[in-house]
Amino acid sequence: SRDGDDPEAIVRRRLDMAVKTSYQEIRMSHCSWWEDFWQRSKVEIGGGELEHLFYHSLYTLGSTYRRTPLPGLLGLFYGPDVGPVQISPWCGSLTQDLNVQCAFLPVHVLNHSELFDAYLDSYDEYLPEARRLAREVWGAGGAQFGIALNSLGRPLDGGVGHYRYFFGGSYVALMHCLSWKYCRDIERLRNRIFPFLKEILEFYMCIMAK
Repeated sequence: SRDGDDPEAIVRRRLDMAVKTSYQEIRMSHCSWWEDFWQRSKVEIGGGELEHLFYHSLYTLGSTYRRTPLPGLLGLFYGPDVGPVQISPWCGSLTQDLNVQCAFLPVHVLNHSELFDAYLDSYDEYLPEARRLAREVWGAGGAQFGIALNSLGRPLDGGVGHYRYFFGGSYVALMHCLSWKYCRDIERLRNRIFPFLKEILEFYMCIMAK
């Protein structure tokens, strides 16, 4: 399990914590979170289908990206079942050609920058694997993200792919840049964004030198 070596013990510990809290307390916490969420942004488009789509999409963002791990390419809707019920061929992978990034493009302008924390946390967790990929597959320094990753950050194609993809890290890092553009959080820039970008750029500098 991505949460630890003993999944059963983890589940039991979480259940023990849950039963110590009453249903009413859990419900109040749940309602309070969503009340705050809905107060952060609003649109009026005549109350028709577009307005309904906006709020439905906003609800999907709030339901999906509150914490790690990030869902795969098709979120919680389709996969990644294997077999006759598999609807798409992508199997719920995290794909770095805007498929993952598209969901996060609107979060800052919607006044929901808190949803971006799950993105930062996920790719920070994947950094050790990205460093290994840069070193062992590309013979380079820094960090490189494969075009398609599983929930542990491991490349599904071995890190190269049919066309020797090497742009995965640039798509990942683009979102870090947008976070700084909209939030201007100096502490986040110093401790999370700049160190991450530095490793991505180191990889590309090595590739260009070759």
